[in-house]
Amino acid sequence: MAQSIFKIPCLNLYKLKNILKSKHFASSFCFLFSTVSVAFLFMGALITLQDTHNIQSKTESEASSVAISVQDILNSAKNSSTLVGSLPSVCAVLNTPHPTIELLSDMVKDVSSFSTIYDYDHMGIFFESSQRIYDSEFGFYSYSDYLYPEFLDAVYEEQAYERWILLPSLDNAGSRGNPSILTYIHRLPLYETRGKGFITFSLSVPYLKSRTQGSRQTAYPATICFQDQLLWSTGKDVQARWDNAKTCEENAKALFPHAKTYAFTTEGGIEVSFYISTSQLFSCHLSALRPLFLTWILSVLFTFALSFLFSLLMLRPMDAMMRKMGLPSYIEIPDAELDEYSLLNNALDHMSAQLKNIDSLLLENRQLIEDQLLHDILYGYVDLAQLSTQYKEYGISFPHPYFCLILMALPKLDEITDFTRFEQTRLLARNNAVIALSSLGTCYGTYLGNKHIAFIVNTEHWEHLRTELLKICVVIKTSLQETLSLCPLFSVSLCSTDSPKLRQALVQAQRILFFSSGETSDFVYFSSQKDYTPTIDSDLSLRMTQCIMDKDSGLLNDLADEFQRKYLPSDTSLQEAKRISNMMLCSVFVSLMELSIEIKENTLTGALSKLEAAPTNAECIRILFGCLHNLTGDTAKISDDAHSYIHRAIRYLEAHYTESLSIPLIASHTGVSAIYLNRIFKLSTGKTVSEYLNDYRIAQSLPLLADPSRTIAHISEAVGYGDVRSYIRFFKKFYGMTPSEYRKNPPSQP
Repeated sequence: MAQSIFKIPCLNLYKLKNILKSKHFASSFCFLFSTVSVAFLFMGALITLQDTHNIQSKTESEASSVAISVQDILNSAKNSSTLVGSLPSVCAVLNTPHPTIELLSDMVKDVSSFSTIYDYDHMGIFFESSQRIYDSEFGFYSYSDYLYPEFLDAVYEEQAYERWILLPSLDNAGSRGNPSILTYIHRLPLYETRGKGFITFSLSVPYLKSRTQGSRQTAYPATICFQDQLLWSTGKDVQARWDNAKTCEENAKALFPHAKTYAFTTEGGIEVSFYISTSQLFSCHLSALRPLFLTWILSVLFTFALSFLFSLLMLRPMDAMMRKMGLPSYIEIPDAELDEYSLLNNALDHMSAQLKNIDSLLLENRQLIEDQLLHDILYGYVDLAQLSTQYKEYGISFPHPYFCLILMALPKLDEITDFTRFEQTRLLARNNAVIALSSLGTCYGTYLGNKHIAFIVNTEHWEHLRTELLKICVVIKTSLQETLSLCPLFSVSLCSTDSPKLRQALVQAQRILFFSSGETSDFVYFSSQKDYTPTIDSDLSLRMTQCIMDKDSGLLNDLADEFQRKYLPSDTSLQEAKRISNMMLCSVFVSLMELSIEIKENTLTGALSKLEAAPTNAECIRILFGCLHNLTGDTAKISDDAHSYIHRAIRYLEAHYTESLSIPLIASHTGVSAIYLNRIFKLSTGKTVSEYLNDYRIAQSLPLLADPSRTIAHISEAVGYGDVRSYIRFFKKFYGMTPSEYRKNPPSQP
């Protein structure tokens, strides 16, 4: 129980790791990740541009607000100077060299009322005629007694109609401080070309700061300038480092080299600038992009999950394909080193190599396949009128309307003990006969046992066919006697012209040879297919032969009942019953002789004599199966040579089952032909050589399945299967389940 608990998480971990390493996951995740990332990069660029635009709009709006506020104050000072300069009392003092006290008092009274209406630090009126100065804060002065001579010099420095000057503040002691007084100077009288004095309105920079929005703290350093002169700044040390000899742009480049400038300038010359450094811009953009970044992370996680599900879904058909090929599914391979496409590609390469090997084996064993195809025709498994395309692929066709079957026996062939010489002799005999018989049309030859060769002749000549066949048989006998010292016997069975049945012709030819002797002068025997028109089931004949070899009397009784039901119903005539019983008895004896079964000489002749004298149908059946029962209980057995061939084949098969084996290869090491070996093997063991080999290989694979480290493909190769699909197919045939199912749920041992 504890092992099963810890097994599942480990398996899930393998699956997870394999899915993450798969090509499906890598390709889908890379595609989706790239698509999502590009989309978010595009959105990020748009957000950055929008944020930059917002910063620019905000800073420029704030700069314009401050600049306009300052400009409004300056315009107010200009308007005030114009209004005060146009007062009659001011003009009277301006035009009088020696104004009276009354005149000065009227002027002071008129001017003083403006101090409550307009905002300014102080106002001054300079009268050239009387050399007097009126100061709104301290009253009248003479030019020589004026408290701020520097200011007086600055006023008279230029004779412009109007102008602004920026001067340092003057303490009471007359020492110079920081430039913080902005003064507007207008020449008097107004609208005249010849000046008689000046009027000044002075505004301190702290006063301007207090009256504008620029007095509040901003997130970025800012400068407020007037005619390229710095009024004030929110940045540290900017006032001290500002060079009034340079323009605002030159000072900005020197003081803020890596900053973005956003400025607004009024028509009156007020310029407000904000400087935003690269780090500040990056910080602003980062704040704006933070929600997008979090969304991108969630999208990447969603992309990961979606790619995982897509890979899991797409790997299912690929795993099913790999299981059909006999490979473990990709996601269940522990610590898979290759991706699914590499594994599948390797499997397909291996399968391609196997198919090439199969093609080479087919080419090597072409004659064996042709023999098997001809055997299928001879034993009635294939209809002559409906041959498959496989026959055409191997060059087997019958273009003519008439058929005959020739069975050639080589009695002295078994005297040759050397296997190579034996096979060469048979091959030469068959080839010589095929060449000679091909003069009549199409001819194919195949081996039947060790001493018989069957020839199928397809011809368009029928009228003189017997005569021509006799001539050819004489030529073949003469050639074989001279070259190979063999005296062949020929049994020629002419097939029906309406419905040729080669199986019936073969049975007739075998029957004739069975009762012939090579010691007589006759060596060619003719018969016709019509002599045995009823078709005897060849499988039934073979099963009876197997019962005799297995000494299975019970099964033989069951076959007797089946034979009676199928061929001898109650309405069968006595003559027909004798004929069919004779045919079945001869068929079984021919099969036994082909397998080198030792039979007493008088067994068949005695049984045939009794059949001829049988008075009833029941007596025919009793005589037939009585003879066969005698064979099962007495002397009927495979010859010692046949047994030695079987044991030799089994020893070779069990010693080399891990190699690539074929029936011709096993037969060559056994010393007999492949067809003869397969037939005596089946009759002796109940299995063909291929069935026995597959059964033995599957049995040897069972202990290997208990080792979980071995894959199904590795096990199939270890027991001799080049194609894992063949291993799975035979395993399921014998055990009713696939190797993987057997490994998961092995049957309980008794």
